[in-house]
Amino acid sequence: MNAARKTDFDIVTRWDMEAEPEELTDILLDPQIVSKWATTVFLACQVVNRGEADGMDMEIEVHTKGFLPHSFFFGGKVTALDPHRWIAFDVYGDFTGKGRMDVEPSAPGRLRATFDW
Repeated sequence: MNAARKTDFDIVTRWDMEAEPEELTDILLDPQIVSKWATTVFLACQVVNRGEADGMDMEIEVHTKGFLPHSFFFGGKVTALDPHRWIAFDVYGDFTGKGRMDVEPSAPGRLRATFDW
């Protein structure tokens, strides 16, 4: 029997960092900075479509890796956002689906970013 299989899963990543929400937004909406900022995760990042000035409709393609000896290629497009609070995106490629990043201050000069996709 040749039945197509679909695998659904959730990936949740939490980052605690020394930064203000505005700083993280500026980094995430500039793919040239992302690959320099998180060099152990983002091996390469390029803009496919710059989108609107606030980041809406921005589309990027990335080459990324984690702790395992695998790397992944995928693209993403910003579909909704509330600057400095959250960004929603569609993802395609090695990962396919939808995701969201929520940002909240956790202490003076610190924030917690949660990626859920």
